[in-house]
Amino acid sequence: MYSKPMGITSEAKPNPFLPGGFTSKILLNAIQSLFSYKLLELVRITVINLPGLKL
Repeated sequence: MYSKPMGITSEAKPNPFLPGGFTSKILLNAIQSLFSYKLLELVRITVINLPGLKL
C-alpha cells in the first residue's frame, strides 16, 4: 500500500481537471452558464448592429 501512493491517488482522481466533486460541478456549471450568456449577448448585439441581416 505504501509502495504505490501515486496509484491510489490516480484511482481516486483519474482526471485532475474533473474530480467529480460537488463544488467543481457548480463551478463548471457557472462557467458554462457565463459562456452561454456571453455568446447569446454577442449574437444579440450582432443582430442589433446588423439590421439588414436575415436569420
